[in-house]
Amino acid sequence: MTGETFKIVKQEFEDKRTGEALFINMKKLKQENDYIGLWYACDRNEETFITTDFYYASGEPCKKPPQFQEELKENSFKQLKKFRLPVDHDWVWVAMRTDTSAYCRLKIYDIQQEKTYIKYKVIREKGTTFDVLGKGIIKGGIAYFFKLGIEDNSGEIDFNDTIMYVVFMKDCPPADWHLDYSSLGIQKLPVFASTFRFPDDKKYSDWYGQNPLAGI
Repeated sequence: MTGETFKIVKQEFEDKRTGEALFINMKKLKQENDYIGLWYACDRNEETFITTDFYYASGEPCKKPPQFQEELKENSFKQLKKFRLPVDHDWVWVAMRTDTSAYCRLKIYDIQQEKTYIKYKVIREKGTTFDVLGKGIIKGGIAYFFKLGIEDNSGEIDFNDTIMYVVFMKDCPPADWHLDYSSLGIQKLPVFASTFRFPDDKKYSDWYGQNPLAGI
């Protein structure tokens, strides 16, 4: 899949510098997946600060626009952890640059698959506080992901200065769950998943035969 859908490409950027970008064939990927995201895992070089730039385009020809449409500073991405790529585009380029405006080298690792999960609590709101009526883990379907190694060229070439993961999955939780995707976890993927709170005064569709209100 990586050859057709994801690849590292050489690009010229708006400052006339050349560098690498992760190209994503969103047109193909979104036909089979409900969620496509970039997850921030860890920073192994505190000496540099990386900004992630997102370029979007649609139609033909498949050509990167001259300027990025979104950017995420590293400190912000560390807090956000999970960035959902917008699916209303056909092509996406993702580039990382350091605080010296040098573009990072990128490396795609093997695609893996694991089950998704959600840690949750069912709550009953009481003014400004709430009671916890139940808690547990909901197991979801299969997610696919691969490690994106980022080399900032400041030392030994190991593509481990910053580590992110590209994540895509076919089956997301039902829309009436109003899930915050920071609460969606993937087994064996080292990105924190927060605990999601389900208010008990709403109804929820089943997902893989599970319902957060079951047993309450």
